[in-house]
Amino acid sequence: ISETMRSLLKLDEIGTSIMDTALGALFIDSGCVMLMNRQTRDYECINARGEFFLPGTDLGSVTMPDTLENVKQDESDPSGTLVNRIEIDISYEDPLIQKIAERKKEVTIYDVREDSFFEENRASYEKTFQRLNATMIIPLIYEDRVTGLISLGDKKSGKFYRREDINLLNTLANQGAVALENAFMLEEVIEKERMEEELSIAKDLQVSMLPAECPRVEGLEIAAYSMSAMEVGGDFYDFIEMGADKACLVIGDVTGKSVSGALVMSASRSIFRMLSEENFSVADIMIRANRRTKKDIKSGMFVALLYAVLDAKEKRIQMCSAGQTQPIHLRAGAKTAELVETIGDTFPLGILEDVDYQETQVQVASGDKLVFYTDGIVEAMNPASEMFGFERLQEIIQQSKALNAEALLKEIIEGVDDFAAGAAQHDDITIIVVNVEG
Repeated sequence: ISETMRSLLKLDEIGTSIMDTALGALFIDSGCVMLMNRQTRDYECINARGEFFLPGTDLGSVTMPDTLENVKQDESDPSGTLVNRIEIDISYEDPLIQKIAERKKEVTIYDVREDSFFEENRASYEKTFQRLNATMIIPLIYEDRVTGLISLGDKKSGKFYRREDINLLNTLANQGAVALENAFMLEEVIEKERMEEELSIAKDLQVSMLPAECPRVEGLEIAAYSMSAMEVGGDFYDFIEMGADKACLVIGDVTGKSVSGALVMSASRSIFRMLSEENFSVADIMIRANRRTKKDIKSGMFVALLYAVLDAKEKRIQMCSAGQTQPIHLRAGAKTAELVETIGDTFPLGILEDVDYQETQVQVASGDKLVFYTDGIVEAMNPASEMFGFERLQEIIQQSKALNAEALLKEIIEGVDDFAAGAAQHDDITIIVVNVEG
């Protein structure tokens, strides 16, 4: 048994081997192997044998006490004798499970009916035995933890299990528990490697989408910065040049991370690049982008985004916000930097199909500064769990009248870093600074 178990590396294979050995060696009519789900802690069947599990059987007509609930057959096994995955759940709060975890040894239906240890709740214990069509349940124990169960029916001879049978089954359970734990650890390693590879792909994709440099627009100076809180973030920005004195900017935050989030970023970037080539208003571009995003991305994901057209010749900025933070505008000669109040609906893209996005126009003059940013700036936390907030950001901008765009960008980044004082951040940080020149 030990040699066989050591050679197996997959949970399903080990479950099959346990059933083969137990049912084949002792001529048992039915059984299943159940493992504890490490998230829910409930016990789920990974392998089962017995006539009542045969593919194509009408389970509703099976003549057995309190027949199995929520059974879903996997007909991939051509032999017709094995169901690899069956939706049988036993809650970790089930009274019998609690008793088995306490006792840490095999339990038979006769123990439940006669042993004083089970006197407190015999009816409930027996009901669980009936649900599993079991005569004996043997715990799988690893390092004093019950990690699974072997549920077995009657011997085909009609006789009860002998002590030699029980000793063999306990040996099988001990070896099976070790093999299953090794398989779990192997799966975790494989999953970790898969996730690391996925994150690497997503990171490369995300970096490839960020502009290599800011556009050169006559009459404007633009600087930008983006930093992920994790290996792969949800923030992104983009520029679309529209001539010597005009450009569009996009700054967004996708709910999803990893590859899925990076793909949504890529889709959003492409949508706005394509729509910007058409002769649509800013509001129409946002409305059309929202409909496309709602159609293309999966439910539960959305994009908080601001789209703006920077027109240096007309000294005008047209913008539309879909749930993105309000830009900050410092007018030349003004003492205070003000939040730009955008009009219309502000639902993030991809939530609702029909949204009334509207265009907000801001007239600018030489010496004005506008700062676009994601919520990672104002929600940056220090070790005392205080947020950086809008007021600190506005104060930095107010003191920046003599600074160019790059210098102001640097001041904001340093201000946030100094405030955070090394505390781990849980959101990405993205900033675009626009300085209106003479």
